[in-house]
Amino acid sequence: EIAALEEFVSKVDGFEWPVAYGPETMLSDLNVVGFPTVFVFDKSGKSVFRSHGTRGLAAAIEKALAAPAPSTAG
Repeated sequence: EIAALEEFVSKVDGFEWPVAYGPETMLSDLNVVGFPTVFVFDKSGKSVFRSHGTRGLAAAIEKALAAPAPSTAG
């Protein structure tokens, strides 16, 4: 139940990451086949790292943060 999840998250100090609701579509779209699955998204929102472990995670985060932000000029 979403209300119970929101209540739990609101009571956890330092819980600052997004929580997905109704994950079936998201899990399918991201091709998640097991847990845990770790993702890193770049500044444009593109998934640039996906793994079931943490090997390579630090490097992927550093690379994503170092990349320039996408241009918003149109």
